[in-house]
Amino acid sequence: MSSRRIPATRFAPAIALIIVSPSIMGMDGKHLIHAAALFPLENPGIVSIPLGFIGAFAGAMMSRVDDNAEARFTELEVRAREHRPRRREGRRPLSPAGHYLQAIRSING
Repeated sequence: MSSRRIPATRFAPAIALIIVSPSIMGMDGKHLIHAAALFPLENPGIVSIPLGFIGAFAGAMMSRVDDNAEARFTELEVRAREHRPRRREGRRPLSPAGHYLQAIRSING
């Protein structure tokens, strides 16, 4: 899964809890949905934040183990500190920030 996209599963519980909370649902004429609130709290953070941590932990435990991750991170760290990118022929010199970005891109593939 790409880190650039935000899947709906990350924020769907919070949005669902907000919709069924008293801030959206209510019996008086001020609320968007005219029904009794199904969730008693106005701010669902007390429930959705721990759910997010549990989901992040579960996702980390179910993901693949990368055997080369530690070696690749060490290589990236050394190259970033020394501003030494992987050598590629025919490329113009980069600034220190460019070296760091190139090192990250080369590690990530």
